[in-house]
Amino acid sequence: VGQFHQDHFWGQGCRTLGSYTYRGWWIKGKCQQGTCTYANGDLYTGEWLNDQPEGQGQLVCAEGQKYCGTLLEGKFHGFGVMEWSDGSTYE
Repeated sequence: VGQFHQDHFWGQGCRTLGSYTYRGWWIKGKCQQGTCTYANGDLYTGEWLNDQPEGQGQLVCAEGQKYCGTLLEGKFHGFGVMEWSDGSTYE
């Protein structure tokens, strides 16, 4: 469900593919800012670039870990805080 402009996803919308569902903002068919729920139960909320998490975001893993910080090309990068299910953290 969502909007289209010039044959692209544009504006707010939701797209479900085999292993995940993305809900958020699109520009020229690319994810920009939103929430992605993965089939394994992980949940990412934050910024996107080139259809992958990049910029500020939060990843909550099904196993209980939580990362809040900066991502680059879908990987933890720069400043961030990792918290494990036992309450221990790394900054």
